Amino acid sequence: MEQWKLKLKESYSSLIMFFIAAYMVFVIFFTSLTILPMYVIELGGNEFDSGLQTTLFFIFAVILRFYFGPLADSKGRKLPLLIGTFVFATSGLFFMLSSEVWHLTLARLYQSIALATFLSSGSSLVADMAPLKSRGTYIGMYRLIITLGVLTGPVSALEVIKNHGYNYWFVLTFIGGIIALGLIMLVKAPPLAVSANTRFMNSIYTVFKNRALWPIYAGLALTSICYGAILTFASLYISQVSEAVNPGIYFTYFGISGVLANISAGYLSDRYGREAIVWPAAIILGVGLIVLAFVPIVPATIIISGLLTGIGWSGGIAAFIAWLIDLIEDKMRGTVLSIQESIIDTFVALGSLVFGTLAAIIGMQFSFVVTGSSIVVITVILLLAPKRCDSKAQNEVGR
Repeated sequence: MEQWKLKLKESYSSLIMFFIAAYMVFVIFFTSLTILPMYVIELGGNEFDSGLQTTLFFIFAVILRFYFGPLADSKGRKLPLLIGTFVFATSGLFFMLSSEVWHLTLARLYQSIALATFLSSGSSLVADMAPLKSRGTYIGMYRLIITLGVLTGPVSALEVIKNHGYNYWFVLTFIGGIIALGLIMLVKAPPLAVSANTRFMNSIYTVFKNRALWPIYAGLALTSICYGAILTFASLYISQVSEAVNPGIYFTYFGISGVLANISAGYLSDRYGREAIVWPAAIILGVGLIVLAFVPIVPATIIISGLLTGIGWSGGIAAFIAWLIDLIEDKMRGTVLSIQESIIDTFVALGSLVFGTLAAIIGMQFSFVVTGSSIVVITVILLLAPKRCDSKAQNEVGR
């Protein structure tokens, strides 16, 4: 009994240390997304250079996950986490040493290694350490850490840069990253039953042929398109149609409701099932986009839209990830979640591109209505479609 209590105490201590480290890592990640486009301008680049750099960052991360995802299954979760944390920590030094835009672009490609390794391996580690009946709750806590990184990181970075300059912030991220690296070294990850013959392409093929996972990946792609439109165009749209508010306030409401959704969605999906959460969340996300179109008429709809999209995105993602974990064996978890992160990154970028093209044709206001309505309709179709995961598909799970 005493030995069991000691193991439980060690598990909780490791989880707390990992959450603290993850928060530091996500602050570095989200501040990079926020300040580096401005730093490109500081180095003499333009908006095209900023966009190209960010696009290459995500593309390289997607490609690298084809290797690093299965690596988490064959070598354990800690190795990719240590690699990712080290890269996030040291990337700040490379940013500081960049004197030209192409130097900074190379540094961003280096940082893509961290994006490819940390996020999915972190989800895998949390799932490994979570009690079976509380996986959704624990994944929700992990997503909460990510949301807190969004809420606090960029604001802090901009304040530091305003008062002390970019290099001061880059040094701070290095220090924070090294502290995070030390904490992850102390984390005691549960041992994995891995096969010595695991090959990364075989693992990826096994996941993609598993039809039980297709609806989940489809839902992730659908909601990521919506998220891409929000990230790229919400502030720009609000600044054009409403002069009375700070456009950034939209993401404050988005973040606050996201925190609440992360806390509640995982627990509710544990209690009532994943499908009872993910599809309503996707519908709420689509409705939030539709509501955004009414800002020129009723400015207060900024608040309603921000709250709805925050609930829909954060709540849906937490339950989607828990659902993936439910359907796959531990030995394939890293691969499955790395593909999940790649789908999010790919369709966020695709959503920005599609929405931007549509906005150029019919304007942003109607584009929000079209995009939001499409999300709602497709989600309802997925929700009402007959179940096709027969016994054969179910037997494929985890093979």
